[in-house]
Amino acid sequence: MEFLEAAQTLQENGWLSHTPVAFQDAVLSRATFHHYRAGEVILRCAQPGNAIVGLAQGCLACQLPPRVDASSLVHLFAPGSWTGELAFFCGGVRRVDTIAYTDSYCMRLSKTNLDKILKDDPGYWQWCNLLTALTFDVTLMTLDALTTFDATARIAKTLKRLAIISEKTSLAKTSQADIGAMAGLSRKGAHDALKRLEQMGVVRCGYGTVDILCLDALEQVIQGVKSKA
Repeated sequence: MEFLEAAQTLQENGWLSHTPVAFQDAVLSRATFHHYRAGEVILRCAQPGNAIVGLAQGCLACQLPPRVDASSLVHLFAPGSWTGELAFFCGGVRRVDTIAYTDSYCMRLSKTNLDKILKDDPGYWQWCNLLTALTFDVTLMTLDALTTFDATARIAKTLKRLAIISEKTSLAKTSQADIGAMAGLSRKGAHDALKRLEQMGVVRCGYGTVDILCLDALEQVIQGVKSKA
């Protein structure tokens, strides 16, 4: 992937696709293009928020600080997603690590360059606020899944969140253990829940892959479990 292709992907997907062309141009003209290898730390926890990163190709993972009792994986980012804005806008330190889940191509915008953009046009702050709102929405979806008692519904909500964010029903190559971690379940718990969803004809599981066969059916599973509560 080259710079122009990455820029086009970010203009057509996610946060920037909801902003004016002038703002898109201001951001992308000041961003730098990077290739990260799988497993490489892109934004490190407890470090100053001096940049945000937009994913053009591949998959990024959001992880809490390492724990000995459970996986720290929280969320997977699809192309079009941007991350790192909380510490970036607030001036604090990062609460999570962002790593390359797979080989990934990204745009990186430094705080210095964003400050220049906002100095030239303070009205652009509304589009920065939009990024924060989009992230907050993902956070609420994550909390909704994690506070759901039924394991099948919890997995269904986690899959729905990943599908909505990626705007795809074929998810990035993801292990059942990682899906379980994002749903707050053990590997066995995730496997059993995915098996139930597969038997219901809602998903198809392969080696390291999960395909959602019907988002409407996934929603019906979620609503069905809700109605039994």
